[in-house]
Amino acid sequence: MKFTTLMLTLSIFWQTVSAEEITLYTWDEYISEQVIDEFERLTNHKVTVFIYDDEIARDAILLSAQAQLYDLVLVDNNSVMQYQHKHIFHKLIDQNIAGRTNHNEKWNQACGDYAMPYAKGTIGIAYRKSIIKQGITSWQSVLEPAADIAKNTLMLANDMDTLAISLIAQGFDPFSINTAELKIAFDALKKQKSLIKGFEYAPSYTAEHTTSSEIVVAAIYSGDTEAMRRHTKQDDWTYTVPKEGTIFWVDCYLAPSIKPIKQATLAFLAYLNQPEVAKINAEELWISTTNDQALKLISPQYLADPELMTPDAIINRSHSYQTLTNQQIIQRNRIMATLNRK
Repeated sequence: MKFTTLMLTLSIFWQTVSAEEITLYTWDEYISEQVIDEFERLTNHKVTVFIYDDEIARDAILLSAQAQLYDLVLVDNNSVMQYQHKHIFHKLIDQNIAGRTNHNEKWNQACGDYAMPYAKGTIGIAYRKSIIKQGITSWQSVLEPAADIAKNTLMLANDMDTLAISLIAQGFDPFSINTAELKIAFDALKKQKSLIKGFEYAPSYTAEHTTSSEIVVAAIYSGDTEAMRRHTKQDDWTYTVPKEGTIFWVDCYLAPSIKPIKQATLAFLAYLNQPEVAKINAEELWISTTNDQALKLISPQYLADPELMTPDAIINRSHSYQTLTNQQIIQRNRIMATLNRK
């Protein structure tokens, strides 16, 4: 790869920074190995990737002394909003990291002053179109699946998003604080639990079961279908946003402030912000980049994929995350804890 701008940016760090290790905590298959290899070659820094598949466990680490284990953590913008007042992140906007303006300003604002945007998308439903030939148009297909596919259906397991899906399906605001509405959504999830295979992140399930995977329907985040195709060798997975609407999310990188931020970490963020690098990440992993400059370099096939380039019709019926009080978050945590009991 020849990245002239990138080489100029990183040369500053080569002159002043000894080789360091950067520890990254992120979702599985969410950063290109080629991108990491090239950064290591250019800078002599070492990038070590640690994987999570549970946002609740991740957030518990962010709020504990274990946060010192990581230089960068990939989080959703909702978590950034919920926790930024706790002063547990470095304020990245003060670091003057090169390439931030390559991202659409909407996504910079979504991640705020403490984080750097990386990817974006929606919550929707993946299904195997060779089996669900009539397609899926409603969240009810996951909440109350047909008997012949119920035990082959997975639901997200997330304190915020799982309940939000149920609220949207009932016609309520996904961030409702109305007690009666929350009870209706909770009751729907209790009923769902008795019908389906379980509450689990579908790409993690398919990574574990590979070609023996039996699921045919799953609530997922956009972009996950590509990983599920690779894991299962099933090419018929497709993605849809139900008619009732969805939530629009942005994933961001942040640096825990429990320890000083490394110059190597800043160099890595500047590297990820480069359009050529963002293009490789986006096309190799088939994720929806927040980098507008990368879109000028990207393939027509990518630009034509509605799972990655969300149509206005879906954006118009999507919700953005809202900040909840600590008590409202605890209430949602308790709801999910109850659902997760055996």
